[in-house]
Amino acid sequence: MGYARNIIIVRTADAIIAVDGEYGTLSEISHELGFGFPVIGLKTWNPQLGDGTVDASILVCGTPHEAVAMAAAEADKRASIL
Repeated sequence: MGYARNIIIVRTADAIIAVDGEYGTLSEISHELGFGFPVIGLKTWNPQLGDGTVDASILVCGTPHEAVAMAAAEADKRASIL
């Protein structure tokens, strides 16, 4: 299935937690952001925009507990919009 799995994951999630990661994680982050879903980052990629500033689209957290709490809150926000 390869990288097609990444699209399946992001299309079925209300929020994702990106942990550490390599290019597959970066792919999942980019798909999730492209679809307009929140991404919570735990020691993961920190992309920069073309002007060199850090892209604030990834909500950075410091602990797994914080990551889960943030993901749940973001998923709840999304559910209330739909």
